[in-house]
Amino acid sequence: MMKTILASDLRSAARKCGFLALLALASLTVAACDDDTNEPEVGNLDVTVTVTGEGVDADGFDVTVGTASIGPVAATGGTVSATALATGDTQVTLTGVDANCSVDSATKTATITDGDTTDVTFEVSCAAAAV
Repeated sequence: MMKTILASDLRSAARKCGFLALLALASLTVAACDDDTNEPEVGNLDVTVTVTGEGVDADGFDVTVGTASIGPVAATGGTVSATALATGDTQVTLTGVDANCSVDSATKTATITDGDTTDVTFEVSCAAAAV
């Protein structure tokens, strides 16, 4: 909470306590107006799964960031998002890929930057399932 200090308050303090009190009050005013809130640096992540080919992955996929699942993705593909992730590098993993499908890379590194959304795409190709 910021308290407004009037110039008349500063003059009164200066007369009563001298220049040092005035300097101290001015310093407090500057400190109270400091916008540095030390909030953590966070960013967002969008993970898209694209599926091509003649086959399908019957039960879809799961996306994990670090050790936490951020959601399932349908067998036809789609996008899931995570918000307020700590900045820096994190591992994004696609699991649940059926044997008739292949993925360009099951694990990718995403660099989360403060205030931005990082995009990661997994490309899955599915062959028709053997009968």
